[in-house]
Amino acid sequence: MEEKKLLYIALTSAIIGILSLFFISSHLSSNQIPISQITPEYEGSNVRICGKITSKTVTSAGHVFLTIKDNSGSIKVVAFNDTAEKLGIYYLEKYDNICVSGKVKEYKGELEVLLSKNSKIEMK
Repeated sequence: MEEKKLLYIALTSAIIGILSLFFISSHLSSNQIPISQITPEYEGSNVRICGKITSKTVTSAGHVFLTIKDNSGSIKVVAFNDTAEKLGIYYLEKYDNICVSGKVKEYKGELEVLLSKNSKIEMK
């Protein structure tokens, strides 16, 4: 009888935990901002941008570099090979309209959006 009670408590706790994580993650998504508003103050912050892919480069190591342009400006979006594979970013083509969420980083004096395995990519 004790084992059934413990199993019930464990199962209930697991379900509540999973539902809580789902609820929290769905409400942590970044608000979409125009690319021109991404300034050094955003470094380390998660952002969501939407625009057209104006260039796409895939390195021999499988890293993907996109340039995304909206009406206000453009920015480089980077996905390293393990992230690119998980997100399925290889199928994206030049001129696709997409929305991406990622973390703003500075690299060689330029701001870029770095995608992680938790990033989201949506076709517009």
